[in-house]
Amino acid sequence: YCEGWGGLAKLHGPARFAVALAAASYEGILGKLELNGFDNFNKRAMVPGREKLAMIPRVWWTLRSASSSDGLL
Repeated sequence: YCEGWGGLAKLHGPARFAVALAAASYEGILGKLELNGFDNFNKRAMVPGREKLAMIPRVWWTLRSASSSDGLL
């Protein structure tokens, strides 16, 4: 996931934000998998809606900060 963030600079317009938000969501799922000991058969790894909503301003700010400083993430 860390390597993928660098590619966001090549995206333009709303696609950049949409992909960044999806990436943050999937990173969140990976974090939940880690907490579950990577046991996705007995416990579902998911990011609750409230956590996804909380990601929106963080992702927006990250993209805004990156594009104003050097254009890369």
